[in-house]
Amino acid sequence: VIAARWAAERRTALAVSGFALVELLVVVVILGLVSGLAAVYYRGGNRPLDAASAATTIADALRRARSEAIAYNRTTQVVVDAPGHRMFRADGSEASLPAGIALVFQGLLGAGNASRVVFAFATDGSSSGGTLIVTAAAREARLNVSWLTGQVRLDHVP
Repeated sequence: VIAARWAAERRTALAVSGFALVELLVVVVILGLVSGLAAVYYRGGNRPLDAASAATTIADALRRARSEAIAYNRTTQVVVDAPGHRMFRADGSEASLPAGIALVFQGLLGAGNASRVVFAFATDGSSSGGTLIVTAAAREARLNVSWLTGQVRLDHVP
């Protein structure tokens, strides 16, 4: 009698515990979808973000250069080298830029594709000025630098 009762309790416990095959299949399908999306993102699905990322990096460096020109009472500059995917900051440090970006510079002397752009900031905060258009994967971002005030404005174009 005890053995029969123990066997019945064991069958009931086994039937209640664990997951159904359908539940396991649903989890496997969800994990597959998530990993597939992650693979697309990391393989280059984020290319449109390169223009925004590069423009933000350049804008931060320009703002810092302007602040240093005013604070230390010396002329500073930022050099952007598109073919080399580099940017040289006012403090002498170097930053990398995403591959595949293109630069178009619009300044006092006209506009055109630029491989190397130099922004200079004077001790009063004024700058050489101009507009730098950063393009990657058919997306663009515009950096407007005021020649009079040196103010840097970043506009993302959809």
